[in-house]
Amino acid sequence: MLKILFLMVMQTVKLIHDQVSCIFCLQKLCYNEVYFSRGDKLKKFLILILLLALAFIFPFKFLTLPDEWTLEAKDSAREFIKKQTDKKQIEVKSVDIGNIKLNMTNEEVDRLLGKPVRTLNNQFNDKWSLYHQSYKHFVMIGYLDDKVAALYSNDPNYIGNISVEELKKDKGEPLTVEEGKNYRAHLSEENILNYEDADVRSTYYYDQHDKRIDALMIVSERYFNQKKHYYAASTETLARSYEQVDYELINASRVKRGLPVLQYHDKISKTALQHSQNMADNHFFDHTNPQGETPFDRMTSDGNQYKRAGENLAAGQVSPIEAHHGLMNSEGHRANILMTSYKSVGIGVAFNEKQVPYYTENYITEK
Repeated sequence: MLKILFLMVMQTVKLIHDQVSCIFCLQKLCYNEVYFSRGDKLKKFLILILLLALAFIFPFKFLTLPDEWTLEAKDSAREFIKKQTDKKQIEVKSVDIGNIKLNMTNEEVDRLLGKPVRTLNNQFNDKWSLYHQSYKHFVMIGYLDDKVAALYSNDPNYIGNISVEELKKDKGEPLTVEEGKNYRAHLSEENILNYEDADVRSTYYYDQHDKRIDALMIVSERYFNQKKHYYAASTETLARSYEQVDYELINASRVKRGLPVLQYHDKISKTALQHSQNMADNHFFDHTNPQGETPFDRMTSDGNQYKRAGENLAAGQVSPIEAHHGLMNSEGHRANILMTSYKSVGIGVAFNEKQVPYYTENYITEK
């Protein structure tokens, strides 16, 4: 009889130890806070289990308990402990966007989303794999050691429908300084909220028109630290990738709002690139260049005939993601991005000697 009691007590202690160990392990791995009861409550709970075991066994001390009774008591104890432990865990928010989570393997992602539509260089000295269905359910993923290490999406089905007020109430005030591996930068861009927790950096891009989160980027610390400086090292490949990422973001924003996709205009993209290169080389930021040419002058002189045309400019943003969301929060630039009458867009990105990117978007509807 005492042997059975001893075995039950040891099993109970083991179960509680396993549950507590699991909880503390989970607390380290999860992104947001996890709340649990204090250790003294677990001690009280252990005493309660011991008392229940004693009350159950000692009235039958002169009898031999059937094996099924012992097994049933053990099973009941396990189930009770599991239920009580689950009640202590108020909330666990995983590091994910939709069904895609950090550390998920590339193979697991492909099973959920299919193969990427395209792969483009990014600001983290790596590549984005882009997934979408004609720009619906838009997701960009960065992989490290064949596992998800960075995520971006503007799809409300993935990121939810959160207001800025709700976000700040939940996460507090955002960071004002970005601490990189080899740099320290002040964060001054409007409409972007940065947080860091549990070796994960999250960036929320919000729409100033309704004060709700428009997109979210999550990056692991290891992936982030691949970036040696605030701006990525400028290369021809990176410039062309930035142009294409910007193009993808424009269409993802349009489709999200029920608008048709813009076609990529190779010819007018050369006009856009020339202006970006001119700004980068000659240190100015203006629609009219030092030669006095307007966007429409440049388009016409390059042989583009149009019924309607427009231009967006951005400079200094660390990546096309920040540039795009900055333009979306400027009324005139937003109008160009979302104008229903435009059919095509050409994009040019160039870097100055300090690796600072200049972005030009030329929108056009041809005659």
